[in-house]
Amino acid sequence: MTNENILSLDKLLSLQNIYKDQITNAKMALDEVDQQIIEIVGLPKEGTQSVTNGDVRVSVTQNITRTVDQEKAFEAMKKLPRSVHGIFRVKYALDTKKYRNMPDDYRSIVDEAITSKTAKPSISVKTKGDK
Repeated sequence: MTNENILSLDKLLSLQNIYKDQITNAKMALDEVDQQIIEIVGLPKEGTQSVTNGDVRVSVTQNITRTVDQEKAFEAMKKLPRSVHGIFRVKYALDTKKYRNMPDDYRSIVDEAITSKTAKPSISVKTKGDK
């Protein structure tokens, strides 16, 4: 790396830290404002609650993320009548480690069922002494 690149990298890393701090501060301020809006509009147990303020309609939505323990769901299904068996959907997930180690001729078959998108690159910066 040339001296010019090192100086440029130092400057960029400094800017990165400044912007990260600004984002953190903005997120904290936004969270405070959002909390005040929720206090005025109200927070439903689940679903959406709305109020109208002049020409503006403000809605607060409370979602609940539910995960299913696969083994417990399987056991529950044994106890339920067939008429309600559609309550749990079967969902396939990819075991990335096995996928990477799979022979190419098998992987090409699996690839037909997979859509891949490149994720946003992440940047990790550690200073000397960081673990």
